[in-house]
Amino acid sequence: MSSPIQNSAPSKNYGGEEFPEDGEFPEDYYNDMPEGEVDVYWTDEEGEEVGSGGAPLSRESLVAQIQDLLNQDISDAQERKLERLLSKVQAAGQNRDKLGALECELYTVVDEIYGTPEAEGVEGEAAAEGDPAEGEGDGTLESSLKNLRDKITADTNLDDKTRQQLLDEVAHLEKTAELNGEDPLFQDQICADIEALQENYLKAAMNPSSVNDLAEKLGMEPSDLEALFQSHGLDPNNLPNPPDANVAALLNDPTLPSQLSTLNGNVKAARDDITNAGKDLSSVMQAYNQSAAVTDTSDPKMAVPDEAKDLYELHEHNPDSEQIKNYNNSLIKSAEEVASILSAMYGTAVQAVTDPAQAGCINFGGTVLNILPNSSSGSISFSSDLSIDYPKIDLVTLEIDAEGDEDSLTALPAWMLKVDYPTHNFDGDRPGSAKPDGNS
Repeated sequence: MSSPIQNSAPSKNYGGEEFPEDGEFPEDYYNDMPEGEVDVYWTDEEGEEVGSGGAPLSRESLVAQIQDLLNQDISDAQERKLERLLSKVQAAGQNRDKLGALECELYTVVDEIYGTPEAEGVEGEAAAEGDPAEGEGDGTLESSLKNLRDKITADTNLDDKTRQQLLDEVAHLEKTAELNGEDPLFQDQICADIEALQENYLKAAMNPSSVNDLAEKLGMEPSDLEALFQSHGLDPNNLPNPPDANVAALLNDPTLPSQLSTLNGNVKAARDDITNAGKDLSSVMQAYNQSAAVTDTSDPKMAVPDEAKDLYELHEHNPDSEQIKNYNNSLIKSAEEVASILSAMYGTAVQAVTDPAQAGCINFGGTVLNILPNSSSGSISFSSDLSIDYPKIDLVTLEIDAEGDEDSLTALPAWMLKVDYPTHNFDGDRPGSAKPDGNS
């Protein structure tokens, strides 16, 4: 800047009219405001416009104004403030409420640039009157930290854990300032620490914690993720508890860069493996039955095939069956991914249930939910029905010789007798007309 301004803020203009010195317009001023796009700009001490001038309130107009200011001869501290503000504006999208608040922040920075002495080595009226310079340990540091503490405490975009971490850092700096704030050797470092903490706070509070944490996990821009939340009717500050159909729709959105699409595809593939294995085993059993009707079943060649037990295990969803085990594991992996995403969204620990009897379920704050009650769809939904969605596998009734001489009877394995596997006596009558024998 060519010369410092002594207690002379830039003149703000709105719609071509200059703001009064005291910042107050007549009561009826706002009733006379022109409709539509309004010129927003500042004039510096030489009467030249500063900012984009003529731009309506939008992210683009604020970005242009900030970039114009960054091209001015300003201090390093002011440049950092503008750069942080620029990041916040770029992340705000076209949310008018956020842009309005950021516009007010921009006014504050502009006032600082044009209305106060230079930060480094300028003795303006305020300094001459004995007001403390920023960074001195005579009350300014304590006031700055108190203001920061109040902002952090009241900010609804922070989750409890993040808020407490930031408040702990404030408390640490308050103690440091109390002990060393008047020591010139510590002043610069304390000020830098306060500025870094302020930057961390702004970053954490830029979006709701549910958005920030999940965006970090998924590698998304918070503004893009917040828009995705809104497209599915979700308020990041008031998420449904427990998660509902809107949360499920977000998880199923193909633009959400998670592993769920791949994992749910694995679930469908494992489910199909059960179905296909069941068909193959049924074919073996049917071939055996056809041969048994014309062959002496006491012949060792006609022993009950091992496939009968494999088919029974699929029918009963035995977790030791290879296909059932693979299916349960794929359900658990999908549940783990959902639990990880929900943990980031809600700021609380959500766990996948690892018990194979509840594969595909999560524990959400003590409530167990099935995330794939209809696994064949490949889509996430939340259900209190914890039953695993197994494909139906029908048993093939075993054709046996259960009449006549003992040597001619079909020899049944012990496991078949134990589980009472369904059989049909083909000796004499054809299948369909006879009843299962009580000795089978």
